[in-house]
Amino acid sequence: RVFTPAVDSIYGHDGPPLDSYVGYALAAARLEGIALPERDYAAVVYGRREAIGFSDSVMYIALNHYIDPDYPGYQRFPVYERVVKTPAQLPYDIAEALVGSQLPYQAPSDGGTALSHMLYEGALACARTALVENADEAEALGYSERQYERVLDHEAELWRELISRELLYDTDETAWRRLVSPAPVTSVLSIYSPGRAGRFLGYRMVKRYLEAHPEADLASLLSPEFYNAPDVLEKIDYNP
Repeated sequence: RVFTPAVDSIYGHDGPPLDSYVGYALAAARLEGIALPERDYAAVVYGRREAIGFSDSVMYIALNHYIDPDYPGYQRFPVYERVVKTPAQLPYDIAEALVGSQLPYQAPSDGGTALSHMLYEGALACARTALVENADEAEALGYSERQYERVLDHEAELWRELISRELLYDTDETAWRRLVSPAPVTSVLSIYSPGRAGRFLGYRMVKRYLEAHPEADLASLLSPEFYNAPDVLEKIDYNP
């Protein structure tokens, strides 16, 4: 009763092509070496906090999470969550859900370093661009153009902060979550950097690796043999 009229007004006959989003992502995933299971896909309206979920062999896409940041039904969400509740974010979230559900992070015995989590999140961000037609990097990372320009301009500074604060090989869950989880800012690095700056740095590292190893596919980057490798920084040769 609350969300359906708004969803129908956006995702009616002339709305975003949901079939195309899913179809393109599935085809691109195959090219990237990712084998996805047979399943059905359902666009729904439901009251859970999760925007996309799985049940048995069905992937549910809750369209009521992709209306407009100013939609009254989103008032209980903090601003940094509302700003990505747009139709433009839908194909990126579909891509990440498909890949992340099939290739979840595999933690080593110590839980994984911040670097390991950043690289995995960076590979997921790469999936958000590779599995979406005509993808925009800022949108894929959940940033506005201004936020994206800011992190690009200060990439080297963010990296230096990460090193100087000895966070790169920290295995404390609180540390890496503050780097890669949605938040207003990544305060552990800078109060001026947008949230998920650790994911941004991971994305830039993975892109650097792909430039040097164009034969690599997403499946290999989303494997623990890559993101948990002790010499992974040497392989990447990242120096912003």
